[in-house]
Amino acid sequence: METPAVPTSIRATTAARVAAGDGLPTTMVEVGGEQWSIKPDSGARYSVVGTDWMLRGERLQEAAPVDAVEGIGGFVLDVIGVWSVQMRNAFGQIVEIRACIINRCTEEFLVGVDFLEKHRASLDFNSNEVSYVVHNRWVIIPFRTEGGDGAKVASVRLVKRYSWGAAQ
Repeated sequence: METPAVPTSIRATTAARVAAGDGLPTTMVEVGGEQWSIKPDSGARYSVVGTDWMLRGERLQEAAPVDAVEGIGGFVLDVIGVWSVQMRNAFGQIVEIRACIINRCTEEFLVGVDFLEKHRASLDFNSNEVSYVVHNRWVIIPFRTEGGDGAKVASVRLVKRYSWGAAQ
């Protein structure tokens, strides 16, 4: 069995092709000749996309893994169905992601743990890459985490609620 080549570093990738504005891991991909941002999200169990992405992908004839997803703040969003979206990363490699379309969300695209597990992908914050091997070739999805645009408030996921100092 041939050992996959070591992935190319993203240092030569231009910042314009790997954008971030909110401090969350963000990468730019090409879909239909246009640039769009997607976000690798190890806190999302499933890959989810807003309804705008319905025009950029294909509906799959399969049941969604869940009926609804819970967003930050506890609000629940209905899952409409499952779509497949093909895109090109910063290196021109084709990446296909199957994702749940969620109602009441338009542009968001979160690449969830389901994608990372399926491809045995690594989310590496030292090299700012999601990487995995397909047919003995590395697929690299570079991302950036800089930014925040001077924001004083950051979004976080509440995994479990605790009341500090209260008797339990």
